[in-house]
Amino acid sequence: MVFEFAIEPELVATWGDFNNYRFFVDKFGIGQSRIMAEYPKLKNWRRKVLVAAPKDGMELERVTALIQILSENMIARNTVNYDGNIEWLENTEKEDSNLPFQAILALSNPRNYPNVLNAKILGVSNNSKWHIKEQLPDVPRKASDIAEAIRPLLQNCHTAIFIDPYFMAKDDWWKWQRPFIKFMQALPIERYGPSQLRVEFHSSANFGYAPSSQLFKQRCTERLTGCIPEGLSVCFKRWKEKPGGKQLHDRYLITDIGGVDLSTGLDEGSEGKTQKISLLKLNTYETTWKDYVSEPAFNLAEGEFTILGCKIL
Repeated sequence: MVFEFAIEPELVATWGDFNNYRFFVDKFGIGQSRIMAEYPKLKNWRRKVLVAAPKDGMELERVTALIQILSENMIARNTVNYDGNIEWLENTEKEDSNLPFQAILALSNPRNYPNVLNAKILGVSNNSKWHIKEQLPDVPRKASDIAEAIRPLLQNCHTAIFIDPYFMAKDDWWKWQRPFIKFMQALPIERYGPSQLRVEFHSSANFGYAPSSQLFKQRCTERLTGCIPEGLSVCFKRWKEKPGGKQLHDRYLITDIGGVDLSTGLDEGSEGKTQKISLLKLNTYETTWKDYVSEPAFNLAEGEFTILGCKIL
């Protein structure tokens, strides 16, 4: 799954060393289990890195390349309380006590703060905060279990696009409603505010028993409006396959910080059924984002609609 790491600027300044660069260059970003927190604001963090970095040569080039990689996709943090008069690590420890990071990577740990990792031994350490499995053990196909498995992704994203061709397609709508409630609860409403979140549910209008656009809208409006946090807008889209085009079959959650394959869908299963959840690698993520967002591989069916939530948390 995808987790948020705070990374000390002065530490990154040492990653221009070839061995460090080679180890860290592919450890963060879309398709990986780790995303850097934007803490403090990127321009300030970047300036701190460059002040501490070598002034020229290959090491500086490597550090500059790493800055680009780390900052291409970041998880935003509220930096209003960041105090420029104290060191980065002390600021970050205070932030962590309010809204925890997965871990803090730093050159040293002078106060023996428990969530600070020694970056020098990550390659040989078995620390579970660093070594994150890209495919989770199968989880029970129940609302709470599915939502808990993908919570690290949902609680850090600004955009969440859920894809299940059969979402709310049958009369047993509660199989989708119960996970839907858990997904809504996992979204970072308090962190970002509902107006900053983009949430969409994509399904298919292509199969034989697909409900009409009117019935689908009615079903979602009646059953889901009261499950959506107040002020949050959720968009619902349905697609039809293009003649000779891609099959609309797979189930995913894609966000601005990564995505997962949800093998059996967004609905609950019967007792004993399980769900496979695995992290999307970069090429699959990019293809999926393109197919459903930037350059759709399907034709948009009539009846796209948005529901404004009314549930007070």
